[in-house]
Amino acid sequence: EDGFVVVSCHHDHWLTGASDNLVGVAMLLKLAERVGSGRAKYGLKLVSFTAEESGALGFQPWYWIHGSRSYVKELEREGELDGVVAVVNVDSCTRKPVHLAGSPEIRSLLERTFSSRGLSYVLELDTSYCDSYSFTLAGVPAITLHSLPAILDIYHSSADVVEAVDWKLVE
Repeated sequence: EDGFVVVSCHHDHWLTGASDNLVGVAMLLKLAERVGSGRAKYGLKLVSFTAEESGALGFQPWYWIHGSRSYVKELEREGELDGVVAVVNVDSCTRKPVHLAGSPEIRSLLERTFSSRGLSYVLELDTSYCDSYSFTLAGVPAITLHSLPAILDIYHSSADVVEAVDWKLVE
C-alpha cells in the first residue's frame, strides 16, 4: 500500500548476448529467488521488457525502449504509476566500470552503495537507450546500471558470450 519498486531488465533477439542482456534476465531471476515473504516497506515488481532495441511503432527505426514505454502507459491507464517509488534497470552490466545512468534522486543512493563496497562507477544522466528513461520521462526516479562503453568490442556480436563476463562484478 506504500507503493512499489520496479527492478527491470530487457530480453531481446541477440540470442548470443550474454552481456546484452541474458545476465540482466538472470539477475532478475536470482533476485526473485532471494526475495522472501518477509516484511518490507515497499512492494517489488520484477519486469523484463521486450522491444528495447528498435521496432518502436510510430518512431524512426532506430528508436529504443518500446516495451518499457508501453508498460509506463499501462501503469498510467491503471492508475498505478503514482505508486512506483523507484526503478532500477540492469542492462549489459558485466564489466567495469559500471555506469549509473539515471535521475539524481536515485543516483545518489546507488553512488553511496557502490562507494561503500569499493566498486568503481561512472555517473551519467538517464538516456533514451535505457528502459529506465521511460520512467524518468514520467517523473519517476529511475536508473540503469550498465557497462555499455566497456562491452563495445563484443556488443551485438557472436563474441558476447559468458566467457566475456566479469562474474565477480555481476555477483
